[in-house]
Amino acid sequence: MFFPGVLINKGFTFKYPDLNSTLKNIIESS
Repeated sequence: MFFPGVLINKGFTFKYPDLNSTLKNIIESS
């Protein structure tokens, strides 16, 4: 799975910090 880093950094980081961290863990594990 891949999520656009820019989108996550500009949107999810501020609205869903916990979810953003989870997505980063998924990306690094995959």
